[in-house]
Amino acid sequence: MGIREPGAQAFRAIAPLDADVLFLPVGDSLTDTLKMQRPRMYERYLRIRSTATRLEYMRHPRERHPATLAETAAIAETITRVSSPMLVIVGALGPLVTAARRLHDLVPHSRYREIAASPHNVYYETAQAWNEAVDTFLTDAAGHR
Repeated sequence: MGIREPGAQAFRAIAPLDADVLFLPVGDSLTDTLKMQRPRMYERYLRIRSTATRLEYMRHPRERHPATLAETAAIAETITRVSSPMLVIVGALGPLVTAARRLHDLVPHSRYREIAASPHNVYYETAQAWNEAVDTFLTDAAGHR
């Protein structure tokens, strides 16, 4: 499968869920390691993910509005003007690595941190590594290092 641009129709393809589904699957948001080593955290995430609003959206998915697609393209064109410090952080096992690298490339002064062995929800499953990366970035941005 080739690289998909953010907002592309294939990027948002969602099959409607059956009305009897009560919990949304986590897909590649978390790893099997978390499920085995910390089942309670895994279950909490499953419950948080499965809010009524999200379930209803997944039962009745809608195509992205053309204005949203245009805004996505405009952001890619104007993001290069960001002058504030920026940290692009992503889980190495997540589906957004390519998009995160693209954002980092668009903002050359940004810092890029890919957390190894972490899924899409790196902040949840590997919170310590996430917090360390953010702490280092914020400390450096404040001029303390």
